[in-house]
Amino acid sequence: MVLALPTILIFNIFILLSDSSFSHWSMMGWMLLLPMASNSLVSLKSLKFHVVGLKILNVFVVFSLIFTVSLHAKTGFLTKKYFEKPPPWDDTRELLDWKKISFILENNLTKNDLTSIATLNWFDSGQLSSAFNHRYMVGVLGKNNNHFKYIGLSNKNFTTLIDVQLINSPNNTNFDEKMHTLGYKIINQLDLPFLRGSEQYGIISILSIKKVR
Repeated sequence: MVLALPTILIFNIFILLSDSSFSHWSMMGWMLLLPMASNSLVSLKSLKFHVVGLKILNVFVVFSLIFTVSLHAKTGFLTKKYFEKPPPWDDTRELLDWKKISFILENNLTKNDLTSIATLNWFDSGQLSSAFNHRYMVGVLGKNNNHFKYIGLSNKNFTTLIDVQLINSPNNTNFDEKMHTLGYKIINQLDLPFLRGSEQYGIISILSIKKVR
């Protein structure tokens, strides 16, 4: 516990306070607690049937929660009956189906555009690259690029910016200001709706951009 808890606490503080951190950094702390958890289970061997029942209940609860969250991320069934549009706290952005987004992009962009795509953060670029089955290498504009800075895309002349924003987001990006800061100008902007189930959940912004410095 002396080795595990400081590791978990320190790295979780970084994870909560920084956009450039990764949630798996605290995993080594959790792994150090596995022997402790194992020892606790061994000490309960006299209550074998209770332990088996506890395991079954645990599996049922965990998978029920996972199923509920996954279904809500695809359909929004938990909130759409009670709200005209998704409330600000209904944020399932990290569970978006990027295959649908890549399909929308392929239907609205030329091949030249698809080979010169960038986003504003490493998470979106990674999701898009995977959704495109790595046919197109998606870059990152700005400092929030993490591992993408090591794959030789920093000096590429990007002509298309893709940004996915939720309609309930309180902090929507000001593209004119952002692009000016990054040394680009916007030539054209196309906003397309993104659906979660039958309701609009977000906006896919496709910006034609040109580097000015």
